Amino acid sequence: MPNKSQTLVWAVVWAWVATTVSTGCPKICECKWRDGREMVVCQKANFIDVPRGLESSTQVLDLRHNNLRILPRDSFAYSGLLNLQKLWLNFCNIIYNKISKIEERALRVLGNLEILNVAGNRITFLNFTELRPLQVLRVIGIDDNPWYCDCRLQQLSHWMRERKLTASTPPSCSHPSWLYGGDWQALDDKHFLCGPHTMAVAPRILATDRDNVTLMCRVESEVKVIITWLVDETPIHNTNKIHRYKVKQSGDPDRQLYVSNFTILGVVREDQGIYRCLAENRAGTIVTDIMLQVSHEVAEVRSENVEQLFTRRGLLGAVSIVLFLVFFTCSVMYYRAKDLSLQISEDDILGTTKLTKNLHEKLG
Repeated sequence: MPNKSQTLVWAVVWAWVATTVSTGCPKICECKWRDGREMVVCQKANFIDVPRGLESSTQVLDLRHNNLRILPRDSFAYSGLLNLQKLWLNFCNIIYNKISKIEERALRVLGNLEILNVAGNRITFLNFTELRPLQVLRVIGIDDNPWYCDCRLQQLSHWMRERKLTASTPPSCSHPSWLYGGDWQALDDKHFLCGPHTMAVAPRILATDRDNVTLMCRVESEVKVIITWLVDETPIHNTNKIHRYKVKQSGDPDRQLYVSNFTILGVVREDQGIYRCLAENRAGTIVTDIMLQVSHEVAEVRSENVEQLFTRRGLLGAVSIVLFLVFFTCSVMYYRAKDLSLQISEDDILGTTKLTKNLHEKLG
């Protein structure tokens, strides 16, 4: 039979275990209240995974100085930490922590999150709509990322200003080059520009030998743009000695639309190849390729097609004429027959009238 001291020890142990299980606090962690928040501290616990079974009321989770190394996709999926406001993962030897983007709707259940720190990653763009669920967010760390400061980042800048949310350390631009190193929180709207967008009206052109051919390039740009045609990586201008090349450009700045036409007079086989339309504004450069093919066979095919077209049209015209004549003949015959029947009817009516009159006279 156990003595009283053993019974007391076992009672204390079971009470401690029951308390630990009921509160959802891992035995090597410290669960406490600090600054009015329920906090779970698990520093230097040699964890290789996020602990499970924590109380859903946990607001601060400190996992610093563990050996997590990786965070699987479902690390927090079944944790039930709906009230989590702050998460510490520093010094956990995490090796895939070079986040290039925040996945769509990844933050949708963190409505009570107050501090978000994604500094020191590879994020170039962040859609501000992904931050909308963070209604009580008050601190954001987004520095030390290669931000691409173009027109897409403008909405994030607006959102942070409306929320009066300032990054703890100023985030700087890595692109474009003319904004490199600048704090993008301090930029005006006029600085958030996108590079031009180009489109070949016809990306592949098949031309006949000695024809005049025009290559067309459509460009959209928010600001002034320079359009250059390249032939074998050599820029082409109207001042070139090759008078067979003509460049003409037109634009509508109000619609942010520009069109450049590159005409080659009297193309020959040697002209076929790749022609490049290069558009550049102060936010970036983009190139669109157009392929030109020159062949004698095109003329033969065109001639054959024209002959076939005329043959088909001639046959169709002949059939149409015959049908018209048949229709016209039938119409004439129909109306003649109708007129004849009307005339016969009138003669019959007249004869009947005379006969009736004679009968009346004879009958007195």
